[in-house]
Amino acid sequence: MENDGKESYKDGDQSEDLSVEYECSSDESDDMVDVTVDEAEADIINVDDFEKLITDLTIEDIWGLVFDTESQVCKFYAKYAKCYGFVSRKDLKTVDANDNINTRQLVCNKAEEIKTLEAP
Repeated sequence: MENDGKESYKDGDQSEDLSVEYECSSDESDDMVDVTVDEAEADIINVDDFEKLITDLTIEDIWGLVFDTESQVCKFYAKYAKCYGFVSRKDLKTVDANDNINTRQLVCNKAEEIKTLEAP
């Protein structure tokens, strides 16, 4: 599929796999930070041996995270969403001419309810 890099489209995947282990870094530092989420302690995130409740993460904490893959972001956001009582899903994305993702929007699964069209 070819486009000019500005095309957006819906992708209704829902993210439920909550077993997460990945690396991320903050904007303030180029050092990689090991981040793990323990399924037994689902609301705790370990950042370089420092435990923090997902519900205690600040906007700055979250904005400072950098992920290597879309899958890592989706898993983190699914865990965050579960802690706040909603389910996330993938929504709009933009891709470049080579079909590489430039941006991906993750939303509450109730945002802009997906409508099914019925044939007349």
